[in-house]
Amino acid sequence: MLPLYAPLITPFTDQENVDLDMMSRNLEKYEALPLTGYLVNGSSGEADMLSQSERVALVERVSKLSRRPVLAGIVASSVVEAKRQIDSHEDLRIESFLIRTPGYYGGQFDQVDFFHQLADYSRRPIMIYQVPQYTGIKLTGDQLSRIAEHPNVVGIKDSLGDLSLLNEVSWPARFHYFLGASALIQPGVAAGVAGGILALANVVPEHCRKLLDFSVRPDKAEQARKLQQQLIPLNRALGGSRGFGLAGLKEACRLMGFEVGRLRSPLKPIPSGGTEQLQALLERLPNLQ
Repeated sequence: MLPLYAPLITPFTDQENVDLDMMSRNLEKYEALPLTGYLVNGSSGEADMLSQSERVALVERVSKLSRRPVLAGIVASSVVEAKRQIDSHEDLRIESFLIRTPGYYGGQFDQVDFFHQLADYSRRPIMIYQVPQYTGIKLTGDQLSRIAEHPNVVGIKDSLGDLSLLNEVSWPARFHYFLGASALIQPGVAAGVAGGILALANVVPEHCRKLLDFSVRPDKAEQARKLQQQLIPLNRALGGSRGFGLAGLKEACRLMGFEVGRLRSPLKPIPSGGTEQLQALLERLPNLQ
């Protein structure tokens, strides 16, 4: 069974404070759903909008309430700050760090050196987080090959939106390539991905799980193709570039019975008619029973 991680949303109070009680109640529901584990402080969790103390508090709450694997996001532009963030998780139960590519200074950054320094430093394994639609950084196949040579770099969450790098790079056997793009689950599994860390798994984890399971079975190829097609409209509506983005993701979670609170400003709320559109898309999804 291929692993499926949900990159958890971060609930906020009306005063825009992190609501750990909401997070706990959401986690209780996720624990009954077919997920392998959780990513805390990813893009879906509004990690850029949080202080480091808030990020650590979220990781601590999830890691104490669940025995499932927990990935902790690192959001830093410098090696020094990334090391500080790694240190702040010292006493917490996490499986590995998911470290986003630094992007503010673009091509002035040495991405290979950044990840190698952190891999040398961290007592826990690290993973690369590539999300060029937010960072502006698309790692080349050569850069990824060199980063992956380090024995403490164990994987990537690739939200690039295509599978070119999966096939371009000769990944080490110990390396795990996780999809970050829900629209590519079925073709990604056929190409050899290790699993998914998918925003869509916050909303419809059972459908994501079923699609992964169908996709690994040659005798279920047609069911996998059909379910992938059925999920694409919802996934597109939640996208950050063409869809409602974080506002849509949180609203879809709310429609599925999770507590989301509000977005932290200045993120825009879902536009008029968006809730109705998401509700219609959710109602069109197939019943898996």
